[in-house]
Amino acid sequence: MRSHILKIWPEHFQPVINGLKTFEIRKNDRNYKEGDIIVLKEYDPKKDTFTNRYINVRITYILKDVDIVPKDYCIMSIVPYIPL
Repeated sequence: MRSHILKIWPEHFQPVINGLKTFEIRKNDRNYKEGDIIVLKEYDPKKDTFTNRYINVRITYILKDVDIVPKDYCIMSIVPYIPL
C-alpha cells in the first residue's frame, strides 16, 4: 500500500467529506493502484494556500485505458480510510 498527497479545491473537497463524491479523476502520473491511500488536502486557489482540512481515502477501483477516459488519466473509486 502506497500513499499520495493531493490538492483538492473546496468545491470538490466538501462533497467528499459529505460522502456524495466517491471518485477522483486525475492524471495517472503516479501509477495509482487499488488499495493505495490518498490524502486529499483542501487547497484554496483564491488564497493560494491550504486550509488545514484533509481526508484520507482508499482507492477501491481504477478505470483507465478505455475510450471514455482521456489518455494518461484515470477515474478512481474512493472510500474514506481511517488508519488503525
